[in-house]
Amino acid sequence: MIKKIRTPLLIIMLIFIFLFSLSGIPGILEEEPDSTIGDLVIERGYSDTSSKNLVAAILLDYRLFDSVFEAAILLISAAGVLYMTRLPLKDKTMKGGKGNERQ
Repeated sequence: MIKKIRTPLLIIMLIFIFLFSLSGIPGILEEEPDSTIGDLVIERGYSDTSSKNLVAAILLDYRLFDSVFEAAILLISAAGVLYMTRLPLKDKTMKGGKGNERQ
């Protein structure tokens, strides 16, 4: 009985989350957005970045820290996965009969 209720409830919750996330995007659920990010960049691009090329201003000034932090998160997560999935080292015995003991 619980499995019959759980699947439709999960689908309804996912639809609600999807629609709720769409409500934050201007122009999706309302008729006309107040302003777009393009208008903002055109208005304040030169004064914010002192760059005449707006494409370079977006890539190098607005998106630079975002890209750097995305790369850092990717590096940290890859290192974490490698750390968690590595196999433990086996102790090797020497000819003298004593093994390399790890503390």
